[in-house]
Amino acid sequence: MRHPWLLRREQAALVIVDVQERLVRVLPHQEVWLPNILRLAQAARILGLPLLFTEQYPKGLGPTVPALQEVLQGALGFEKLTFSAWGVEEFREALRRRQIRQVLLTGAET
Repeated sequence: MRHPWLLRREQAALVIVDVQERLVRVLPHQEVWLPNILRLAQAARILGLPLLFTEQYPKGLGPTVPALQEVLQGALGFEKLTFSAWGVEEFREALRRRQIRQVLLTGAET
């Protein structure tokens, strides 16, 4: 019997939260966590997992960092003005439409 905590590709997605230029610049140890987020995104691509990302008020905090932009091409992006991504109806609906039940969550301030 399969353990319920094991990821199922058809139900899983990687969500990257607010890895934006002005946030990354002021957070400690970005030289450690930013490459790890990039590795997660690359692994998700290889495994065929959907990629979703959010940007908190990009007009003020800037876009997603260039290091991630290439691997996120074609991913679903969501602009948000709420702290929680769950506050964005389009984000919730994207998960529902794809029947995502397992979320791997990473980001700048998660």
